[in-house]
Amino acid sequence: MQVNPIFYDCSMSNNYAERSKFQSNLNRLLYRSLYNNGGNSIYTKVSEGEEPDKVHGVFLCRRDVAPKDCQNCIDVASERILHECPLDKQGNIWYDDCLVGYSNIPNFASMLNTSFSKILYNTQNVSQPEQFMEYLSAMFDNLTTQAITINPNLKYAENSDLTISFQVLYGMVQCLPDLSAVDCVTCLKTAFSGMRDYFLASVPRGVRILLPSCNLRYDLYPFFYASVPPSASQGNEDEGKNTSKTKLISIIVGVILAILAVGLAGTCFYLVKRRRRIEKEGNEKSQELQLLDIIGETLDENDDFGSEKQGRSREFPVVKLDLIRAVTQNFSEENKLGEGGFGPVYKGTVANGITIAIKRLSRTSGQGLKEFKNEVVLIARLQHRNLVRLLGCCLEGNEALLIYEFMPNKSLDLLLFDSRKNEILDWRQRLHIIKGIAKGILYLHEDSRLRIIHRDLKSSNVLLDKDMNPKISDFGMAKMFSGNQREANTNRVVGT
Repeated sequence: MQVNPIFYDCSMSNNYAERSKFQSNLNRLLYRSLYNNGGNSIYTKVSEGEEPDKVHGVFLCRRDVAPKDCQNCIDVASERILHECPLDKQGNIWYDDCLVGYSNIPNFASMLNTSFSKILYNTQNVSQPEQFMEYLSAMFDNLTTQAITINPNLKYAENSDLTISFQVLYGMVQCLPDLSAVDCVTCLKTAFSGMRDYFLASVPRGVRILLPSCNLRYDLYPFFYASVPPSASQGNEDEGKNTSKTKLISIIVGVILAILAVGLAGTCFYLVKRRRRIEKEGNEKSQELQLLDIIGETLDENDDFGSEKQGRSREFPVVKLDLIRAVTQNFSEENKLGEGGFGPVYKGTVANGITIAIKRLSRTSGQGLKEFKNEVVLIARLQHRNLVRLLGCCLEGNEALLIYEFMPNKSLDLLLFDSRKNEILDWRQRLHIIKGIAKGILYLHEDSRLRIIHRDLKSSNVLLDKDMNPKISDFGMAKMFSGNQREANTNRVVGT
């Protein structure tokens, strides 16, 4: 049993006191109540204590995990989570075999939670990413359907199938069993969409995504546990029968492989024809799918982004202007969210309900265009939960647009400086926001692939998501440093 977890997540703003009733209830829950009922279950949710100090807990093991290994995983995770989430009222911890979580919120295991995720992936990439992603999408659609129809009580499915060049693709999906079928599908599709957006230029040979309500995994090797072997007496009894069937099985396998080879060749032929037809006829997908799935387009080779010649960059999607006009209703006033330093920001909603934010800048503004290009170069390469996420961009005609994830609670300044709204920000919430901003800045200064100095950090450039988590935005003024660089000269004063 592994000692170190794959990942853990703790609440930053909701704490309990040492030697409190809540701590006592939590200890009883983790050390006594989260016992796997003699190894008969892969999922249990329990509670300890009375309100307002009541603690709710859950464990979830993979269905292919043996009962003994499931209990061992729960024991290790229950002890480790106290070290990783000291004095936090909410926490989740993941191991290969299990998830253990607790919360002060009733029925938290039945609520859809896709607010954060952990992506683990193989450092080697597949050779044919576009075709591989098509197979991957089809496989996870099939697994999601199986999880809610064939195994509705467990919401788990696994599968293996031949993919490109006779490689076998193994996949697995799992939701918390108490989730509704609709929420399970939403969670898995969110996880897969996040993975697809994360790996734009290349596709790894294996990926695992962990969310509080669901998880998924694929790889080119069998990561499932083997089934329980038969007893010795049964093996001796069947030995003669197995020997007599060897030739017949060999013949059947040969026929199946031949059929698969023919089918695979036909599939490849179809995919080649389909790709040529798409290139000839243009992109005819529905607008909402184009906006979410566009990957293959690239920036204009002639655009010089700052001091760096980007050429045919493929780190993020480029979206066509007519699609943006469609989802913003041609930049209507009703969809206008506000006015930034270099132009207005609009809300756009695609047909499947996903909301995005579009920052619009006129290409005739030379100073603004420089900041626009600077932001594209920097933020497209950054990944952190406290940085606003760039989904794509558009450079077409006289338009320059950046597409971001939508932040429903808007910017921090709108709450701080509004006497009616600032009551939402109690000190616990303010501390949570401060910690999040500090983590984002620490990532930019120390932990990211690029060392970035923001140079325009202010409350209006801190956005808040639906859970009031802060995300730093607006990197138009940011400056990139080399790995060992500690100081630099500037020719102009920037920022507010």
